[in-house]
Amino acid sequence: MRHLLVTSWICVASIAFADPDGELAYRQEAIHFGSMTTLHVRTSTSATGVTTTAGTTTELRIYQGEMNRRLSAEELVRLTERNDIIRAMEAKQRRAKIIGITGVALVVAAIPLVFVAVDRESSTIGIVSAVTGGTGLFLGYVGANGVRAETMFSDRTLYDLGAEYNRKLRARHGLAITPYAREDGAGVIAAGHF
Repeated sequence: MRHLLVTSWICVASIAFADPDGELAYRQEAIHFGSMTTLHVRTSTSATGVTTTAGTTTELRIYQGEMNRRLSAEELVRLTERNDIIRAMEAKQRRAKIIGITGVALVVAAIPLVFVAVDRESSTIGIVSAVTGGTGLFLGYVGANGVRAETMFSDRTLYDLGAEYNRKLRARHGLAITPYAREDGAGVIAAGHF
């Protein structure tokens, strides 16, 4: 029991006193990145035999702090407090919503045209309804995909925003901007995720 008491006191002391330079606080809020790679395998059988195709997709993952809290691209953009980027993102989202709503309206408008075409046995109205419905579906897809912030920013942009956020965070905690380099610029910075 005595050992447990001493251990817990040391843990409290290390949290309270071991971070005079703010490095621990920085690590709790800093942005870092990872990736998730998904393997897609498809097998098809035909008269000539079995064909297997495989491919991968890699998705950028954004994390915050040592607890690896997962962030969306939109959350990262809002964390950076870059109002110019936030306004541009919100404007794109508004345009995407308008496109999506227009697409839904076209699909809804195409439904009665199908019944009219069948009732009148008109191929022209049928073609118009098919084109209207197809255009509506396409616009609905474009609008739904455009609302997501993940589709608005390249991985490079997200990396740059994360680096900018971390630089500002280090400054806010009174830390050197390049923590692992000496004043003369010599040093090594290395990172990796496995």
